[in-house]
Amino acid sequence: MSDYSIEVVRRVHDDGEGVYLEVGPCQDGNPGVVSLTTKNDTKSRDWYGNLYLSLSPEQARCLAVALVSRAEEAEKEAEG
Repeated sequence: MSDYSIEVVRRVHDDGEGVYLEVGPCQDGNPGVVSLTTKNDTKSRDWYGNLYLSLSPEQARCLAVALVSRAEEAEKEAEG
């Protein structure tokens, strides 16, 4: 009997540039790990750099908070 599995991967697309960041399970097979990568797409790697982060769930949450905070600061800076 064959074994099957399902993997959920989320992509954050920049539709204007045709590139994306991929968020999903660790591609090394480590359970309970979040990965953020450009590993699977050459154009995305060229745009963002060769990115492969393996994060614990706690690190992923902290990174999310830091990104949102910085995005809000950047928006205020752009407003002048």
